[in-house]
Order: sequence, then structure tokens, then C-alpha cells
Amino acid sequence: MALGTTTKGTKGRLADMTSGQIEFLEKFILGGKKVEDLTAKTVKKIDKAEKQKIKDYDEYAKKAKSLKDDIEGTIDIDQGRPDVLVGLNDARELAEKGNLVEALELLNALGEFAKSAKAAKAKREKARKELEQKQKKARETKAKNEQKVFKELGKEVAKEHDDQMSEHAEALKKLENSEAKKRVYETIGKLADSRFKAVSDFRSLTEKALIKFADLPPKAVQVPEQGQYEREFDILSKRALGQVKPAEAVDSLDETDPDYATGLQDIRDEMKKIDDEAENLSRQAGIFFKDHKDKIDDIVESVRQALIAQQDEAQAQLVADEVANAKALIQSLISWGNPGANDLKDDLAAIESEGDPRKRLVLLMDFKVLLNAESAKRYGDYEKDYQVVTRRYAKLKQRFQESYLDMALMSGLAEFAQPAIDQLLLASNVMQSRQPNKKNIDMANKVLDGAQKMIEELEDFFAYEQRIQALRSEIKKGLGVKDHRKACPALHAELKDAFSELDKQWPKIGMSAAEKAYKALRDKILTGPDSFAQIAAKIVAWRAAKKTQCAEIEKLRKSLDKKVQDLSSNKKKKTRFAGDALSTFETIKRSMEDEKCDRDQVDKDIEKLLTKLKLWTAVDTSETKKSGVVYDDKGELSAQSSESSKVKMADQVVIRELMADQAKGLSKDAALKERREKVKALIKQCQEDLSVAKGIVKSKKGKSDLKDVQKQISQAKKLYKSEVMDDAQAMLMICQEDILRAMQGLDLRSFKKIPETWDKQFGVLKKAVGDLENAIVGATKKEDEKKLAEDVTKALAEAMKKIDGEVFRSALKTFDKGDHLRAREEMLRGARLIRVILDKDPRLQNADGATPFGPGLSLDAARSMLDDIERKAVVQT
Repeated sequence: MALGTTTKGTKGRLADMTSGQIEFLEKFILGGKKVEDLTAKTVKKIDKAEKQKIKDYDEYAKKAKSLKDDIEGTIDIDQGRPDVLVGLNDARELAEKGNLVEALELLNALGEFAKSAKAAKAKREKARKELEQKQKKARETKAKNEQKVFKELGKEVAKEHDDQMSEHAEALKKLENSEAKKRVYETIGKLADSRFKAVSDFRSLTEKALIKFADLPPKAVQVPEQGQYEREFDILSKRALGQVKPAEAVDSLDETDPDYATGLQDIRDEMKKIDDEAENLSRQAGIFFKDHKDKIDDIVESVRQALIAQQDEAQAQLVADEVANAKALIQSLISWGNPGANDLKDDLAAIESEGDPRKRLVLLMDFKVLLNAESAKRYGDYEKDYQVVTRRYAKLKQRFQESYLDMALMSGLAEFAQPAIDQLLLASNVMQSRQPNKKNIDMANKVLDGAQKMIEELEDFFAYEQRIQALRSEIKKGLGVKDHRKACPALHAELKDAFSELDKQWPKIGMSAAEKAYKALRDKILTGPDSFAQIAAKIVAWRAAKKTQCAEIEKLRKSLDKKVQDLSSNKKKKTRFAGDALSTFETIKRSMEDEKCDRDQVDKDIEKLLTKLKLWTAVDTSETKKSGVVYDDKGELSAQSSESSKVKMADQVVIRELMADQAKGLSKDAALKERREKVKALIKQCQEDLSVAKGIVKSKKGKSDLKDVQKQISQAKKLYKSEVMDDAQAMLMICQEDILRAMQGLDLRSFKKIPETWDKQFGVLKKAVGDLENAIVGATKKEDEKKLAEDVTKALAEAMKKIDGEVFRSALKTFDKGDHLRAREEMLRGARLIRVILDKDPRLQNADGATPFGPGLSLDAARSMLDDIERKAVVQT
């Protein structure tokens, strides 16, 4: 067949040829020239062999297109796709060399791979649709749950805010005498309240949007401006907090100090500025909320678009990273003289020029398959070894990714996987070395050995962590049973503390030891024979049974009211049973509330009380009433007629026992009432004294002492309400002393210890005098010396008598009588008198320090003690 001799003839014959035949002609027969460029002079006859080549190329082109169509829409992880891509590339190289038959055979062999890729695509599409349906349902459920959780969280936040504001109010009360710090705290409280109100408005917008945007987390649905207003409020709060220490410094100054007034005004001015800025910020937030409360859909949609833009940006970064890696690998191939490396470079440039970012990513992933296949050829004699280590690397990477995904999504422990990530990256770098030889492959295997060990350890760690979390959930559940917590509060608190401590310590003790520790704690709380759960359950059941018995006792007590009324001499006054048995009953009830009480003993006590009360309620008081046996308001027998003998002896015994118990109870009640009145009066007196003291005391120490007194009075009131009168009275007595001390400026405790303190010092001096006297007597031998020694010892004894501290004891007696001012003066006068004796008495002066007979007295220590006594006796206001 000859090509036509004219352009027209040529075009006529071209119309009968396929595109593949034309492409083949241009590429292999016309040497790259276009058919349209043929002229009348260009004549060439196509022989039979060339016709067959054209036919083979046509079949090759059709088959290649069919395979490309088959893998259209598949992705690089679909089985068979990489084989088809590599095969198409190899077939193209064969076709370009003219080996069309081999190229076609290679393409025919790729049919099964293409089918696998196509099947994988269909399977994936089916799974994707099923997943989308599940995700849709999950999103709907998640939206409802998110909204519910969001509401509950809002309630918790509101409660926490209320608690914080209550604590803040309490803190403000304690700052009555700290004007500057109180002003700062007032501003801090206002800021916290304003911030909470603004955030609450924004949260209401987020709550509306959650149901419509279930695929987004609450943080993403949040109005962007919310964070801006939160930050502005936080900046103002930080400014206010920064004024706390300066305010404390101002409060530490005396009110008469000029710097105090200046510093206080500066604090007030700064707080006024912050208050104004906070008010303006609250106003802006209110305006924004009002303008946008019906536009939440638009706001969140803008957030969604922002997230999509972030995803696109991340995808673009991924493409950029992959392109950079590909360029580096191509450069490596070029340096090793790979013949197709430059073509790969051109192909990559064409991919980079693709405008659609998603399509560019798909093309790039396909290109990576071809690039990796080409890269594998550079290993020459070590290609098989390289393929083995490559497959091993791929398996380990897949295994790691599965573990990493679980850890990242379920446990938040992704950071523990970093060493394995670094090891796999090192293995990849070794495998991509520009010196592919046996040494590098062996090195890669060693690195992968390390990676495998790390992954196994990571899997073990994750398994341990999962088991530990399961144990923690059990423990939390065990500690969360409300009835058990109420039944054993002390044991619950102890176990809860142990749980909190274990949570802090377990990462330091190792996974195995931690699991054992959590199991041991779980057994203590839930499963052990003497576990918290079993102990608490027994106590709950026991208390329920005792509650029934207590109800029966209450019923019997009411019945005894009528019995006592029948026996009362005052028929007009309603008399109730108030016997000592009720005190026993109260004791029993208090014991029942104690988790460590002796339950067997309580059982015996309650049974004994029930028996007694039943016996008393069973007695017939009507006959006693008729017989004229009557008792007064104190439960004492007041009248008994001759008819009393008609009452059964047994009933008489029971009645006497009942009324004796009534008399005892009334006596205790009267004593308690009297004690209660006394303590109540003491509380009132202390409060009045405190009020007076606050108007008198000006020193900082005195004011601080009065604050402590206020706390003690509050504690005494609690003890009074709890009927703990002894402790309340003792505490109030201390309050009275502290008020007096603050008003007088004395440290009463130190003041009262002055006699005791001097007695100790006097004892030291007396011992030194005794030692000196013994030395003198021991050194005398003649009669006249002995007489002189006796005179010396007698003189020392007389001198010591003058400083024996009796003056201090006398002053303390004056103090106890209430004349505090005189007592203080006596203490000071006594200290100064003793000092004069120490300084001027020749007997003591001669015995001070070293003597001819050995060590003497040490008067300097005594003088120092007198200085201390004078300080304690001087008013400190």
C-alpha cells in the first residue's frame, strides 16, 4: 500500500486509519514527522511487515486504554493497581523500542490485576456507602449526645461559677480590715461574673448550632468571637490580680501613714479603670450577641468553610512534601545514571502544572508507584534482598499504624509512639541510601529489628494501658456508689486518696507493677472478702434493720407519754416521757452513724432498750392512777395512798423503774439546759467584748488576734449547736483571754509563764551556789576557816533569798484577781529590783564568774532572762 502522491490523496487514505495506526506511523515509520506534513513528493510503500506492526500497535493502544479505564477511580492501596501502573509503564518502554508483541503480551498478563483493582474499588465503594449510612446515624446520635453533654457541662460550669462567687463573697468578708485588697477583690469578682455572663450567651449560640452541625466538634461550632471576648476578660483579670500584692503592701502600712492614703487611692483609680473597661467589654459582647443570636447558621458555616480551607491547605502541604521527596529520589536516580530518570522528571513537572489540587494529588500518588518501581531497579544484584526488606518495612509500618491509630484515638497516648516513628523513619532513610549494597540492606534489617521490638513494646504498653483503664473504670464505679459512700465515709475517703495517689505514681513504677497495684486496689474496693463494697453493703443492710427497730422505739416512746401523764400529779400540764432511756437511744443512733462502731454491741444495746421500753409500755398505769400513786414534775414520788397496795407488786417495780428513769432524764435535761444557758451567755459576752475591742485595738497584731477570736467564736457556736458544751466553754474562755490580751497589748500566755521561766533560771543559780558552797567547805581544814566558810554560805543563802522570784508569783496572783495593769507594773518592778540586786549585792558579785574555789555563778544569763521578762510585761500596742 502506497501513500498518496498528493496531500489530498494522503488525507483520503488517512480517513481509513485508526488513531493508533496514525500515531504508530508518525512515531515509528515517519520518524516523528506529522502525517499532515507529507507532500506530493513524499511517497512510501508500506510493506506487509509494517502493516502487521500497525495492527499490533493498534491492539496495544486499545488494550492499554482498556486497562487504564479499568483502574479509573481506583486508589494506590487497591490490590492490583500498582502492578497495572508499573506494567503499563514497562509496556510503553517496550512499545517505544518496537517490541509491540512483547508489550501486548505484558498488557494481556495485567488483566487479572486490573480485575482485582476494579473489584477492590467496587468493594470499597460499597463499604464507603455503608460507612456513610452508619456515620449519618452516628452523627445524629452524636449530635443529640453532644447537645445533652453540652447542656450538662453548662450546668456544671454554672454551679462551679456560683460556688466560686460564694467563696469570693466569703473572702471579701474576711477583708473587712484590708481596704485596698478588698477593693481589688471586688473588681476580680465583677470580672468573673461579667465573663461568665458573656460566655453563657455565646454558649447558648453554640448549643443551637450543635444539632445542625453534628459532624463538627463543639469547639469548632463555637462562635469565633467568643475566644476574643474571653481573652479580653482574662487580660483584665490578670491586670486586677497583678494589683493584689501592691494592695497587700498598702494594707500593711499604718492608716496614719501618708503613703497609706496615696497607695489606697492609686489602687482605687486602677480598679476604676478596669471596671470601666470591663463594663465596656460586656456592653460590646451584649451588642454582638443581640445582633447574631439569629445568625448562628451563617457563623458556623463560615467556620466550616474555614476548616475546609485548612484541609485544603494541609492537602497542598502533603502534595508539596511528596513532590519534594519525589524530586530527591529522581535526582538520586539521575546520579546513578538511570536512563528513564529524566523522563520521570518531565512527568513530575507535568503533574505539578495540574490546576485541580485533588486531581494533582491522585496523579502524584500514581506517579509514586512508577517512581518507586523505577527506583527499585537501581539496586541491581541486591534487588531481591531489597524487595524482601521493603515488604518487611511495609508490614511493620502497617502494624505500627494500626497500633498508633488505636492509641491516638482511644487513649491519647500517641506521644509514646514517637520512638517507633523515629525508628521507622531511620529504616526508610537507610533503604533510600544512594549506595545500595549488601551492607545497607543488612543495616536496614537491623534498624527494622529495633523497630519491630519497639512496636511489640508499644503494643504491650497499649494492652497494659487498656487493662489499667478498665481497672480504673471498675474502681471509679465502686467508689461512686452513693449508699456505700455514705455508709463508710472514712474508708471511702481513705480508698479514694489511695486511688488518687496511685494515679499519680503508676507511670513511675512500670506497667506490670501498676496493673498489680490497681488490681489490689480493685480487690480492696470491690471483689475482696473484706472489700469496701461488702463492708458498706453490710452496714447499709444493718442500718436498714436498725432503722426499723428505731421506728419501733419511737412508737414506744410516744406510748410512754401517756403512761407518764397518768402518773403525773399535775393533770393540767401535759407531761412527756423524758427519761434517761432517750439519752441511751441518742447514743445508740450516734453509734449507728459511726462506720467503725461495734455493731454487735449496738445490737445488744438496742435489744436491751427495746425490752425495757416494751416492759414499761405494757404496765397498767390505770390501777396505779386510781390508787393515788402520783409523781411530781421532776419524776419524784409525791403522793401514795393506802390504796397503792392494790397495785400488783410487779407493776409497782416496773413503775418505780420507769419513773426513776424519768427523774434521771429530767435531772440531766435541767443540768444541760443550765449549761446551755451559761454557754449561750458566754457567747454573747464574747461577741460584745469583741465588738468593744475592735473599736479600741489599732495595732496590726491586735487586729490579727481579733480576727482569730472571731473564728474561734464561730467554732464555739457550732459546738454549742452540737451540744458539745465542755469544748464550747473552753474555747470561749480562751477567746476572753485573747480579747483581753489584744486590748492590753500583752501576750498573756508568755506573761503567765514569767514565774515559771524565772524559777528555771533561779534553779540554775541555786545549783551553782550549792556547788560553790561544797567547794568552799571542802577546802577548809582549820576551825577558824570552817567558821568563815559557814559565814560565806549563810551570806550567799540570804542573797539568793532576795531573788527567788516570789515577787513574780505575787504579781501573777494580782493578775488573776483582775487587776491587770497593777500586775504588769508589779512584774516590771520585780524584774528591775532583781537586776539591781544582781548588779550591786557584793555577795553575789564576789561569787560571779571564776572564784579561788572553782567556777562560780553566771549572772549574765540571769540578766538576759530579766530583759526577756521586761519585754513580756510591756504593752505591745
